[in-house]
Amino acid sequence: MEIKTVADFREALSIGPFTSIGSYPFLLYCDDGEAICHNCAKENQEQVEAAIEERDNNGWRVKWADIYYEGADQYCSNCNKVLESAYGDPWAEEE
Repeated sequence: MEIKTVADFREALSIGPFTSIGSYPFLLYCDDGEAICHNCAKENQEQVEAAIEERDNNGWRVKWADIYYEGADQYCSNCNKVLESAYGDPWAEEE
């Protein structure tokens, strides 16, 4: 889901870190392409909303939110929390 307005951001934030159906990880992505966890987005909501309103590409402007089905672990660009995909990384080497 594309985040163009503060209302869009609030809607994405209301979904939470996991979807209600299937409990899939739901990630938020900032203008710099980095993921941010829902905790950090909530804790910095005023800063994120100001960046969205001002169209400020300062690393806090959330521009996209989506289910993270598969891929390598990502890390929150603020707190460094591991953000895992639902089905893992299909390109990872098996041990």
